[in-house]
Amino acid sequence: MYEYSFYCNSSIHINKYTRLTRINRKQRHDIIEQVLLIKTGKQMKASASILIKSPLADTFAAFTDVPNRARYLPIITHLKVHSLLVEGKGVEWHEERKEDRITKKGSSVITGFNKPRSFVITTHSSGIIFKTRYNFQYAGHNATKVVVSIGGQPKGILSRFMNKFLSQNSLYMSQQLQKDLDSFKIVIERNGTEIK
Repeated sequence: MYEYSFYCNSSIHINKYTRLTRINRKQRHDIIEQVLLIKTGKQMKASASILIKSPLADTFAAFTDVPNRARYLPIITHLKVHSLLVEGKGVEWHEERKEDRITKKGSSVITGFNKPRSFVITTHSSGIIFKTRYNFQYAGHNATKVVVSIGGQPKGILSRFMNKFLSQNSLYMSQQLQKDLDSFKIVIERNGTEIK
């Protein structure tokens, strides 16, 4: 069972527990977009979780393996690490994704790292700063629950005029968040974290 949550602010909360096959993409898009557009000027947040049949340490290692992210996320078309570090706090990289025939670019850095329990990625993309937090929980023998939350806030003098864009981009990111988790799960459970 997937956990799919979307927040506009503390007064509006949609929480949908469903398998992805039980609700089509258009219906999910319409439901969330209607709520999002009620309020503007607020930080948009989304969260998702998944159970992966892999030990906690191995699952954490896979999610934090920045140089090999494209192995777990096939939608990544280009990735370049800019830092001397390849693991832990301070790792910086540029990433391009092709999603629904649209190329999305962003520069990211790991700004929090608590191995093997959590890490935080801060991403700058299209004038918006996104913070994505990954939490890892022991879920029994060789199983890990991964909980991911993301928030986006426009910065600068044009932030007021970017509210509609933020809503649309946050919606898109929330849908991609679950897809990313699914992709990680498939690769980790099929091949483990060892790079072949």
